[in-house]
Amino acid sequence: MSQVQKSTSKKETNVNNHQIIKNEKELNESELLHEIMKRCWGVNFSSPIEQELTIKKDFKVLDVGCGSSGTWLLQLSEDYPLAKFVGVDKTSKFPKDFSQNNLQFIKGDILKGLPFEDDSFDFVHMRFVIMEFTDEQWEDIIIKELVRVCKPGGWIEFLELEESKYLSPSSKRLLALVAEYLEFKGISSDNIMAEGIFDFLDATDQIDTIYTDERLVPIGNWGGDIGKLTLEWNVKMFHTFKNLFVPLRISKDEYEKLLNQYVMEVDYRSYLIFLRICCRKNP
Repeated sequence: MSQVQKSTSKKETNVNNHQIIKNEKELNESELLHEIMKRCWGVNFSSPIEQELTIKKDFKVLDVGCGSSGTWLLQLSEDYPLAKFVGVDKTSKFPKDFSQNNLQFIKGDILKGLPFEDDSFDFVHMRFVIMEFTDEQWEDIIIKELVRVCKPGGWIEFLELEESKYLSPSSKRLLALVAEYLEFKGISSDNIMAEGIFDFLDATDQIDTIYTDERLVPIGNWGGDIGKLTLEWNVKMFHTFKNLFVPLRISKDEYEKLLNQYVMEVDYRSYLIFLRICCRKNP
């Protein structure tokens, strides 16, 4: 087993951040979450790759589970025109109306193996996919595939929602439905990002550095602009989940009432903890 250097950073998001979004159109769920994360950290990644992204030609970036919107990739491929960006996802509906010639999307399923050679990418990125895979899939397939396609000395970064704090009664009920749905899919509701993923990374014997970076994000008006954005994202997310949760011992009407109650209870001073995990593959 390798000796892995680990460090942790934690920071509360500034609730007095009054940066304005150009809201020419309503942001979808993915765009809202992207905006919240950028406000939390001020940047779209935490790994130390900024200089290489800026000046190195053909610096290669892979976003696994990029989704149909490709929001993160569309932003970065525009910001760093010298780098090459690839998004991979099971979906076949990718963005088409973009002008960047350094970006491509590929249909693929990481559980069947990523369609790339070993040591192909300088930076491998994955975010908000924790509800898609079992612990066994993370340990036996996901982590190993991400490490395999990352170049020696390259970085791998994860971003996930770690936990919620000071929850209202309706929040607890909604999260209980999430846990029930995950159990139905065979996915543990225990937070793998808190413990398991570190062991899985270490077990590859190919990681020499791991550090984590947390952000505490308020939900609701008490949290200023970012709190309002986070509430809007939460409501959209739970609306999306409606068709999944309704069969789980709750009627459509009951679910709507629960969502309305959730919005009414936003001044509970609840907040979310988001976590970035950055790790370097052995040079």
